[in-house]
Amino acid sequence: MAFKLLNTDLLDFELLSNLEPGAPNPLQEQVTSLHPRAGALQLHTDTFPHIHLSQIQWNTTEELEMHGATSSDTININFQLDGHMYSRFTGIEHPMDMQTNRHNLVYAPEAGDHHRIAGNHSLSLLHIIIDRFFFTASIGCNDRWSEQVQRNLEAQRPFSGAPLARSVSGKMQLLLSSILNCTETGTMRSLLLQSRILELIALEIEQFSAPSLTTNIPWEEQERLHQLKAYIDIHYLSDLSLHQLSRVSLLNEFKLKKGFKQLFGETLFTYIHRLRMTHAALLLRDTRTTIDEIALVVGYAYAHHFSTAFKKHFQVSPLKYRTG
Repeated sequence: MAFKLLNTDLLDFELLSNLEPGAPNPLQEQVTSLHPRAGALQLHTDTFPHIHLSQIQWNTTEELEMHGATSSDTININFQLDGHMYSRFTGIEHPMDMQTNRHNLVYAPEAGDHHRIAGNHSLSLLHIIIDRFFFTASIGCNDRWSEQVQRNLEAQRPFSGAPLARSVSGKMQLLLSSILNCTETGTMRSLLLQSRILELIALEIEQFSAPSLTTNIPWEEQERLHQLKAYIDIHYLSDLSLHQLSRVSLLNEFKLKKGFKQLFGETLFTYIHRLRMTHAALLLRDTRTTIDEIALVVGYAYAHHFSTAFKKHFQVSPLKYRTG
């Protein structure tokens, strides 16, 4: 049986959800020891006018069930960095099955949300809380998605950004890394983080507002494709063949290639290539690994072939990317 907790037993979510603009940061790099059955939670927060950012690392002991005890008139965005969390929100029919490298947006003003996390599990996420009126003013009303969001917010009607959690793109991964690893302090930190958070949200909304490409794909195949994508997100540096990925997904090669392009808007191997280029960019920026070594890591036998591919992808050479 799962160990049950109220959200208020873990964090003062009401405090975090209703911060006044310019309010002082209530928590900084605080490690909170929970009930021995619940595990340990590490929380780092940054508070800005209209936006609250939380970096959460949770190592659970037993399976957990959390039930929301308070209402909150804010926009909540979750970027699942690692681990799995299953959530339901009052007024939203479909559940949120949050897995590694997925994200979604939720507006659920009524209390009663429910979250489940497995036991002996490592959960890492970036959680963004945005003031509803600031969000409304920021997104405008320029397409069908934003029009529907504006109507929902005006009526205080619960909604999610998309029925299924969306995949974190390469650009999002770079922004997430820059947020998580931000070493600046004071005013510089505040301005940099706010700009990166807004850019991250802009990329997220761009995904949500894109026309749906999934109408002709059966639900079971969509689930298999999402599971395959999660597999690729872990093994993208391995030597992946179409035959191997077909066996992993339990889909024939034709359905795999066609379905992946329909569901995610790019071909299977374009996605793998993008993950590898993003990984190379992170190595160039955050390590002293040589370009020759990075080329081998991402699957290129010759550094000049890697440099050509990198420049084509990012419009800048690996050397200029590292130095600039």
